Amino acid sequence: MIRKFKKCDINDVMQIWENENVKSHKFIQEKYWKNNYNYVKEA
Repeated sequence: MIRKFKKCDINDVMQIWENENVKSHKFIQEKYWKNNYNYVKEA
């Protein structure tokens, strides 16, 4: 089931964001995603 995003979902969503970006963008260093994690989380 799909539902609207809730603030309590943020940690799960961010974990998916980080894992999938690292996995699918091998041409970008992993530290790039880790360094931008908090910026994206706040956005």
